Amino acid sequence: MSEPPEYCSVGESKPAKSDLPTRLLTAAIGIPLVAVVIWQGGWIFFAVVVMLAMISMSELAVAARRFGSPLVVFVAYPALFLILVGAIIPVWPSSAILQTGFGFSDNLLILFLPWISVVVLMIAGALAYAAPRRITLVSLALTMLAILYVGLFAFLPLLRAYPLGLALLWLTLLCVWSGDTAAYFAGRAFGRRKITPLSPGKSWEGAICGFIGAVLVGALVGYFTAIGLQHGATLGVLVGIAAPLGDLVESFWKRELGVKDLGKLLPGHGGVLDRCDSLLFAAFVAYLYAVWKF
Repeated sequence: MSEPPEYCSVGESKPAKSDLPTRLLTAAIGIPLVAVVIWQGGWIFFAVVVMLAMISMSELAVAARRFGSPLVVFVAYPALFLILVGAIIPVWPSSAILQTGFGFSDNLLILFLPWISVVVLMIAGALAYAAPRRITLVSLALTMLAILYVGLFAFLPLLRAYPLGLALLWLTLLCVWSGDTAAYFAGRAFGRRKITPLSPGKSWEGAICGFIGAVLVGALVGYFTAIGLQHGATLGVLVGIAAPLGDLVESFWKRELGVKDLGKLLPGHGGVLDRCDSLLFAAFVAYLYAVWKF
């Protein structure tokens, strides 16, 4: 009888048992560091997020270069940095912009940056067309998509800077971690029905258990914080849906670029984007819900 499918990253066979201690050791070291940075907040947290985003962009750049459609890096990195900085300055508690009454929607840099990036990329492609190593349309499109994708890191400091931001960010993180853990072990134990050929290791049984885990943790955190039980449970539902979708999206990138992992920075977990893929989508929906309800 064949092994049951599991809830793991795309392209991976069932992890060897020796991988689990490595994953646990990395988590044991990483989680306290994450906790300290989140607690500190402010520019320390923002600087760490920028660093993680830049590493993630470099991981995509390496994979895209090996794939044969290199990113236009002299546009990708500055555009990503501007997205991160431009997103957080208007809502930062000490920001002069915030004190004058402007908000996120008034930040013209953020509103127009996608179009600015498109214009710069297209001009670069046109000017380099006659060069020996010209920029292809595929590279331009891949670069733009990478900028917007990795730019989702901006919603982490945005969520942290929001009222109740510390509780909201911890709720989001705990829902992602608990959902991922429940899905992983449930999928290994009794997963049978595969979700998608994109990621053969993912099972519906694991996904359902992961969703339930996220909802329960969301409700629990909400009950013991100012978020409230109802909002906590609702956020658990949203994160329980968004997080595995974020994982599938990153699996799509890896499958298309022909890589198993986007990096090896985190032993047992792969690269930064391998570890943060679910969190990016979860933070995005959590921030939107916070803006709507709080």
